[in-house]
Amino acid sequence: MKILLVEDHPGSRKNLQRLIERRGHEVVGVASAEEAEVALAAQSFPFLILDWMLPGKSGIALCRQLRAQPNGDEMFILLVTARADTADLEKALKAGANDYLTKPLDPELLNVRISVAERQIRELGERNQARAALLESAQTMANILENTTDGRFRMEHHARERRGRNALRPDP
Repeated sequence: MKILLVEDHPGSRKNLQRLIERRGHEVVGVASAEEAEVALAAQSFPFLILDWMLPGKSGIALCRQLRAQPNGDEMFILLVTARADTADLEKALKAGANDYLTKPLDPELLNVRISVAERQIRELGERNQARAALLESAQTMANILENTTDGRFRMEHHARERRGRNALRPDP
């Protein structure tokens, strides 16, 4: 799976990237929210790991921005921060983060959070496929009904016209 990692500290970004890649994921690491926006414009990422405190736009502001976009709910966002206060956790969740992890990162806890993200992303993909199949079926059914209705209307109209012509003919 493709993961976008947004972490401004080069050493932390490299260590975190290495840990995630060990799980078999492709990780694109960037240092700012602005670089993340460029990466997101170029390709799709089902999973984002955002540092809260970034130069320029914060990770939490980027999270809010992403959630406000069409299909903004189709990505898993893990917010990572040194902030461990309950109020901060609430703020992160209100901004749209799916999960929250505090620094310093515990590799085992990170693995648990990644497992949760993988499961939720897989379930979201299955729901989206089911939704697309349902929409396709509904469109097919609408087309069938439209064609059937038009066909019946034409047959009934034609039958009325024939009856009308026959009513004008004299009996033999």
